[in-house]
Amino acid sequence: MALSDRLIPLDESPEPDTGQACRPILMWLLGAWLAAVLLGFIAFRAPFATVGGSELSIERALFTSINAVTLTGFQQNIGQTQYRAFGQATAVLLTVAGAMLSMVGSSWAMVRILRLPYSDGQIVRAAAAALIVATGVGMALLLEPGQSLSDSASQALSAFSNSGLTQGRLGGPPDWRVHGVLMPLALAGGLGLPVLMELVGVLLGRGSSLSVHARVTLLMSAGVYLGGTILLSSIGLLNADSPRWALATASAQSINARSAGLAIEWIGPMARPGQWTVMALMAIGGGVGGCAGGVKLTTLWLLWRGTRMALTGNAPGRVFGIAMAWTGLFAAIVMAGLLSMLAAVPQWPGDRLLFLSISAASNTGLSFDPVAMDGTGLLILTAISLAGRLVPLCIIWWMAGTTRGATAAVG
Repeated sequence: MALSDRLIPLDESPEPDTGQACRPILMWLLGAWLAAVLLGFIAFRAPFATVGGSELSIERALFTSINAVTLTGFQQNIGQTQYRAFGQATAVLLTVAGAMLSMVGSSWAMVRILRLPYSDGQIVRAAAAALIVATGVGMALLLEPGQSLSDSASQALSAFSNSGLTQGRLGGPPDWRVHGVLMPLALAGGLGLPVLMELVGVLLGRGSSLSVHARVTLLMSAGVYLGGTILLSSIGLLNADSPRWALATASAQSINARSAGLAIEWIGPMARPGQWTVMALMAIGGGVGGCAGGVKLTTLWLLWRGTRMALTGNAPGRVFGIAMAWTGLFAAIVMAGLLSMLAAVPQWPGDRLLFLSISAASNTGLSFDPVAMDGTGLLILTAISLAGRLVPLCIIWWMAGTTRGATAAVG
């Protein structure tokens, strides 16, 4: 029997005062996001943020701030060696703020949608604990001769936060640190905070079983990883001299492309079918309630289940409509970004701009090479990244304001 046949959806009827209670929380969260962006912009524009002679323009400072707060993490054509300690600290603090807002903001909504047994205060404490533990454990494992403590901490924090902004040197795909530390941290950060809390509860004997949402997220994450690895390795083995490198790259990118976006390898040299596979993985993304972006795993499951129910003559429910709406909005963000960039930078190849648009909309931050775009094109890329983070936040709070007892969350 299929998973969807065993999981009977609970009552999805709205509660009369739900929307009234959710709107102030959403407004507060959006205000906090924009305040973080503004503070980051002011900090990056300060003369002591960068080395003299490499001050950031208005467009570049805004892009850098949103790039950090939204956890997109595009690599830029200006190296981190040009930032002073203040600029580097600002990037780290913005990453922490973005991770906390991503986990807390969406998890608060998930608790209301799925009727999970966690209070808002527990969510905040769990998010802070997850960041501290992940950064501390990752930092200890990444320490090696020639690697500073701050570089190791930055890499661990960025991996768990699904942000590509790091300090220091990252190893290539075959490096044991990539598969043994960075990718597991990225996978954990992308599952979603409520899923991590449920897993910890079961391991500690505080819960008897996982929710439907958690089970679907874990199963689909494993399935997408295996499928992506098989597909990318098949493509890589046809175009690589080293089978070991091809397999290691496929395994790492199957996780990395689903929102982490760590610069373990540039996408430019990858074969064209591999690039399109990475685009599909970026669009899929990770789990709801964490640091990952994209359409999200449970959204795809709800689309599949709702379509199956409709074809068998059953009502798919309100959640199916919300999943359809968010998927359509994601596609609209990507297409609007692509068309805008085609008009702003017509000299750039269309497939490269499509890759950048999907990468920004999914808050992944992977690119063919360091982002050298400037002016209007850079502002468009900035807007796509911001929309990719804030629109799903609005979607999940819209769901929280209208739906209770759903089996999985969208957004």
